[in-house]
Amino acid sequence: MKSNQDFIRYQNCIQYALKSANTCIFELDTKKRACIFSENVDGVFGASCKAIIHNILTSSANFKSLLNHFCHPDDTFIVSDAFQKACLEKKATCNARLSIDQTGYIWFKIDFSSPTPNHVVAILTDISEIKELTESLRKEVILDSFTKLYNKVNIQKFSINMLRAYPNQKHALILIDLDDFKVINDRHGHIAGDQVLKSVSEHLKQVFSHNAMIGRFGGDEFLVFLRDICEEILFEKLQQLRGCDDNAFRVTKSIGVALYP
Repeated sequence: MKSNQDFIRYQNCIQYALKSANTCIFELDTKKRACIFSENVDGVFGASCKAIIHNILTSSANFKSLLNHFCHPDDTFIVSDAFQKACLEKKATCNARLSIDQTGYIWFKIDFSSPTPNHVVAILTDISEIKELTESLRKEVILDSFTKLYNKVNIQKFSINMLRAYPNQKHALILIDLDDFKVINDRHGHIAGDQVLKSVSEHLKQVFSHNAMIGRFGGDEFLVFLRDICEEILFEKLQQLRGCDDNAFRVTKSIGVALYP
């Protein structure tokens, strides 16, 4: 009797630990097409998760069907590759976005292991908060803190990388300088100057929204790298850039363009 109570207490401790760590466990029998879950699976993936997996496994022998249902399309290959490696090498790990209650995707770390043939254990840990923090830190490093455009170092680096990666495509590099910007600061104060910089930054994002990297190159200078661009579209973009009063003080711009090759 005591042994049974100890076992139940142990089970409860395990379930509490899994829930606290935002972790759930799947054990897949690839031969019998069956799956065993930790009790908190439905709490993580939605109330119908177990039923969905059961229906997929009983109707299809292909593990890819599970991936297509739960994985983000861009991450399906990553998870499939890790699964196959685990089957061959006993262990594999990957990070991927998985569907939550069919309403969206969140990031999980997936640790696969194959303790015996035809059995694969997957330990899934929610790492969405870590991913958000990492992305936030990454942006702080590569973006200009004021305009949220790429900073000088990274717009230069990315432009060079694009030229090396796509040497056979036509690219354009546009340098934009705000005329007499110092006069705005001197006459109206730096708050007004800041408003102009933000307004111009937002306008650049609107004009160059496709195949473009936009950076703040200096105090009142901006750099735009356009990848795989034809001259007709480039001319249209430049006309949009010149013909719009994108700030309250109607600051004009001096624009220089270089084409590659």
